[in-house]
Amino acid sequence: MVSRYLKKCPACARLIKPAEIPSWEATGFDCPGCGKRLKNSGTVIKASALIALLLSLAFFRYLGYRGAAGIALGLLAFVPVTFALAVTLALIFPQRLELYEKPLTRRPPD
Repeated sequence: MVSRYLKKCPACARLIKPAEIPSWEATGFDCPGCGKRLKNSGTVIKASALIALLLSLAFFRYLGYRGAAGIALGLLAFVPVTFALAVTLALIFPQRLELYEKPLTRRPPD
């Protein structure tokens, strides 16, 4: 059985250990097997942020805070709720690796 913490390269299907994946590499990293540029999928983080925002706002609305006070309290609670939800969802749904695509940049006119 394969450990759930090993990630599979989408290009060459090589299993990559967590120690081989940099934590804060914004521009991706090279696969140790094929050399293709990879990055962690951000789906779980984006989903948890959206869910946390909706939960935070709904919770304070349920408690009776309306208008600016409800929005302010919901936004204050948003950060810790996002963190807790992201950690929980990451344990349930581990992030996958994706091929890194360079962002499109505009070339200056000649």
